[in-house]
Amino acid sequence: MKAAAVFLAILAVAAAVSGETPIGETAPPRRTVHLADPERILGFHSDIVLLDDGSLKVTETIEVIALGREIRRGIYRDFPAPRGSSGKDKESGFKIIEVLRDGEAEPYHTVTLSSCTRVYMGKADLLLEPGEYTYTFTYLTKRGAETAASEEELYWNVNGLKWQFPMDKISATITLPEGISAETVLREGYTGKRGKRGLDYRSWINGSGRIRFETTRPFLPGECLTILLRWSKGIVSEPTYKGYADKTIELPPFHGEKKRVAVLDLTMTENIDKALAIPLSDQLRAELFETGHFIMMDRKNMQDILEEQDFQYSGRCDSIESLVKIGKILRVQKMVSGSLGKIGESYLISLKMVDIETAEINSVSREKCIGMTDQLVDGVCVAAKKLVQIYESGK
Repeated sequence: MKAAAVFLAILAVAAAVSGETPIGETAPPRRTVHLADPERILGFHSDIVLLDDGSLKVTETIEVIALGREIRRGIYRDFPAPRGSSGKDKESGFKIIEVLRDGEAEPYHTVTLSSCTRVYMGKADLLLEPGEYTYTFTYLTKRGAETAASEEELYWNVNGLKWQFPMDKISATITLPEGISAETVLREGYTGKRGKRGLDYRSWINGSGRIRFETTRPFLPGECLTILLRWSKGIVSEPTYKGYADKTIELPPFHGEKKRVAVLDLTMTENIDKALAIPLSDQLRAELFETGHFIMMDRKNMQDILEEQDFQYSGRCDSIESLVKIGKILRVQKMVSGSLGKIGESYLISLKMVDIETAEINSVSREKCIGMTDQLVDGVCVAAKKLVQIYESGK
């Protein structure tokens, strides 16, 4: 049988940023803990759905105890580059759908490293209070089923190899596409560090017909659970998913003066869920910050200042006059506003940047997403980079 490519789902805890700790707000935990407790992973559960085209939809639920030692602002998730890939190809193969902390949308941003794409969950100016937190990370990946001569298989490293902390429990639930009966699937598992074939797990088919794996002991740092499923060839097709991860815009390194920028929440047309406004707006802020061109104002700080100044606004507030007025109150140099509309199956993202001193539009960008709403996150990222690219070219 042809060896299946192993997707190393590397997850590690974000270390403190070097230099002075910025003064900012703190996030209260879901449940307090004793400061004498060790920082650790209470539970890592992966809900894996094998789609008809062989790709995977994965939702990872990670319960952590954060005490401000190593886990200070959040966690990060590494997606290793495909073997033999380089340049922008390293970013292909996965697409982020949602990031939550304790059930609420959590800001995140991505960084392309030499061997992986890293997803940071959390905010640089928000320190976690000591306590227990639950992160939920949902994504699509093409690295799913592999085809051999007479069989197809799923070989999946559930929790990864790069943990700095012990883990109390690891589990996974796999939902198979229609046409594959769980009873006919050969299932195996391996536990321990890289290359080890420990058997510290149990597996069964639950009441809903899904395959379940669960570890039977606590794991030390660097230990993982890997699962292997095999079934008859021909049921699952080759992955055809293509996302915005393949649509990259490379911005040159920036060494100039960073401008202070505030971003208003995106406005939505009536046929779009208004609950998308805040997470997509936070993603826009994170993406603009990641370009390295701007000093971003936090959404809460912006709201607090406007409330202190008794500034009231409702509905669309993206006229140049309104943006300049808000920008002067916030003491920023640039204001960014935008809207999200839907026509048929197409989502239209529109952004603009206004200079507060000159009251002129510096840049405008538009991006179209077709199909699923989960493409909006990547669409906002592309639109943000276009906005910066046009802004720089017009200087």
